[in-house]
Amino acid sequence: MKLLLPVLLAVIGLVGGAAAGWFLKPAPPPEPEVCLDAGGAALPPEACPKPEAAADEAAQGEPTPEAEGDPTDKSEFVKLERQFIVPVMADQKVAAMAIVGLSVEVAPGHVEDVLSREPRVRDALLRVLFDHAYSGGFNGDFTAEYVLRDLRRNLLTATRKVAGPNVRDVLVEEIMRQDQ
Repeated sequence: MKLLLPVLLAVIGLVGGAAAGWFLKPAPPPEPEVCLDAGGAALPPEACPKPEAAADEAAQGEPTPEAEGDPTDKSEFVKLERQFIVPVMADQKVAAMAIVGLSVEVAPGHVEDVLSREPRVRDALLRVLFDHAYSGGFNGDFTAEYVLRDLRRNLLTATRKVAGPNVRDVLVEEIMRQDQ
């Protein structure tokens, strides 16, 4: 009787794991498309046109404005004058202060979108910075590229919610941590 419960749990775990593996297995690779000639007969795979070749030809068409350095597509920048000071907590105490300087990149002619809403923009950015500090973003190697990439993405999302879709990016101009 004492062995019944462990054996039953092992069987349930085995069946549950097998079922999860069955349902979560990756989809099979797609079947290659069959190419037909003008008469309707199947062609060998070597004779079929490659879809990558068509995409490469289309990509080699006209260059994008960014590639040419089109002067009509310049950005404007709004430097947020005051730095953001974020407490970094450890053991219910302020262990350090993170100091962050930010600028907002906008489409030409949309500087006023950010300036007219600057208090709301600063509030949204500060909320993101507090969340970043609370999740440990200013601990350890806080200047690592993947850490800053996530921080920039979150700052951009928050700024766009307040200032609109003409916000192109939020630039981290300076960042430092001062331990107490």
